[in-house]
Amino acid sequence: TELESAVDSLKFEHERELSARRKAQASQLEAERGVRDAALAAISDAQTAARKARAARLLCMAFARWASQSVGGAFVFWRGVTRTIFLVEDQRARASRLFGLALQRWALKSQACAFVCWRSTTSELLLIDDARRRATRLLAQSLQRLMRQSEGGAFVWWRRVTAEARASE
Repeated sequence: TELESAVDSLKFEHERELSARRKAQASQLEAERGVRDAALAAISDAQTAARKARAARLLCMAFARWASQSVGGAFVFWRGVTRTIFLVEDQRARASRLFGLALQRWALKSQACAFVCWRSTTSELLLIDDARRRATRLLAQSLQRLMRQSEGGAFVWWRRVTAEARASE
């Protein structure tokens, strides 16, 4: 009977160890499945994003091809692009105006804020002036390039250059 109880206790201990091992293996499998599922989800998301980007590129290429093949298609494509740009710029202008109003309200209460608003406004005006100067310079360069490429344009360009040289003498 003592022998039987010792054997029974050993069997019980063995069953408990086996149960603990099974539980540990099951929890390890669950953790591995979670990691695997997360990795598969990330891969699937990346593939979906790549497919969407490719579809967008193909659509833009098709629109560009369509636009280059017909005047009507070019106009429709150009109108869509300009409408999108106009809407984006309009949203930016609205947001900027609302932000400016909020800053003006704050400026009425704070001298430091008034200085910040003044500085921001002057820096924006300087940026606008710089952009205009750059645009004017680029336009002049492109017109000069155009004048040099055509015979009539070359004549007008050289006439202006010589007139400026005479005026500076």
